[in-house]
Amino acid sequence: MEDKVKEPQPDNAEKIWQRWEIYPEVQKQSILHEFRRRQPESYYNREQLLAFLQEKFAGGDSLTR
Repeated sequence: MEDKVKEPQPDNAEKIWQRWEIYPEVQKQSILHEFRRRQPESYYNREQLLAFLQEKFAGGDSLTR
């Protein structure tokens, strides 16, 4: 069985980006570092970042670690 990432819904995507924008730059860099560890080094995809953030927010992660 393939492990697929759920595509965020358009209205949900806007909420996720709004939430992302309120985080301090230091937290954003930490989150991006975690995200990039999961991706091939040369690959960066906004949709995958959105799915990653959606997963973190849905899991109740306040992203304050």
